Amino acid sequence: MSAGSWYFYMMKYIDVHAHVNFAAFDHDREETVKRTLEGDTWMINVGTQKDTAKGAVELANRYEKGVYAIVGLHPIHTDKSYHDEKELGEGARNFTSRGEVFDYEYYKKLAMDPKVVGIGECGLDYYKRNTNQRMETNATNERNTNLRLRRFGRSPDRSVGDDTNKDEDKDTSIERQKEAFRKQIELANLVNKPLMLHVRNPSEEISNIQALPRQSSGQAISKQIPISNISLDKARDKQFPMEEGGNPPVCKNGPPPLGKEEEPRRVVSAYRDAVAILKAEAKVKANFHFFAGTIEEFKEILDAGFYVSFTGVITFAKEYEELIQYAPMDRIMSETDCPYVTPAPYRGKRNEPLYVKEVVKKIAEIKKLSLEKTAEELFENARGFFDI
Repeated sequence: MSAGSWYFYMMKYIDVHAHVNFAAFDHDREETVKRTLEGDTWMINVGTQKDTAKGAVELANRYEKGVYAIVGLHPIHTDKSYHDEKELGEGARNFTSRGEVFDYEYYKKLAMDPKVVGIGECGLDYYKRNTNQRMETNATNERNTNLRLRRFGRSPDRSVGDDTNKDEDKDTSIERQKEAFRKQIELANLVNKPLMLHVRNPSEEISNIQALPRQSSGQAISKQIPISNISLDKARDKQFPMEEGGNPPVCKNGPPPLGKEEEPRRVVSAYRDAVAILKAEAKVKANFHFFAGTIEEFKEILDAGFYVSFTGVITFAKEYEELIQYAPMDRIMSETDCPYVTPAPYRGKRNEPLYVKEVVKKIAEIKKLSLEKTAEELFENARGFFDI
């Protein structure tokens, strides 16, 4: 075995979507990176706006190898935003009160850095957005719901509160997201670096899901169950006790009663919209991070030639097992989305890149592969995808 092969074998884990650049790591950032690298794990820290993108690049450049950066504007931050202290710290309230317009030249300069391996996280976030009606917000309930979502690891609906866009037209908000998304695709094409995507379906989809096909026994076919509407809410409930002030959206009605047929209804899909934009405009690879859609949407992503990465939620949400069994090994990657969505057995603690090993272990278990083979393939996928 050559020296290079031995090095590759030793550094066999990689977290392709981390946020050690976030304020949650201000007190122990270097220690976190050190124990991650000593634990045979690499990391890619992802920016969400100007400050966190710059921080990701600065952090990557403090290490010769094993720490990389992705720079871009999160779709939520194209609008007036919820203040997440884990992301931006206590001093960033001025930023979160105004939102950010994508600054092409600023991000282009960052993207040219050799330690930057991708553009993002960019994409479309339709949560709490309905293109057919205006949103009325109860600020207290929304803040409590968003606190749970933030802990779970999905970006909260940050357009809440009395000082934000309470009655704003969602068409305008979504168009801003699409404009920023297209500009980041343009930048990725220019610098020839792949896209890291954040995509989330609207909560209203819960009441508009397509009727589930029935088997002759009357049981719903499990592949049609929308993960984002059922399993992730269950996972949230398992990981976090409900707080006062309202519950996160859940699939209250469930699938149609046994034996009852319903006509399919159109579902608004951020995933399908993102795929359509990518197919029309992207000339680079793209990864859908923290996938939480339906298996039909998953198939569309794979059919279009894109990748998907999984987080620690798969260690405690059994609803992901069928999806992972279906996924081809050469099209998936491992991530933590730290400091959020901590995997078992570390739930209740702040997440960090070293815990990506639990994600890899779970993928190996579900696919009935050895840990060594799974780790090596996922690592190779990431190295090829990001050209590192």
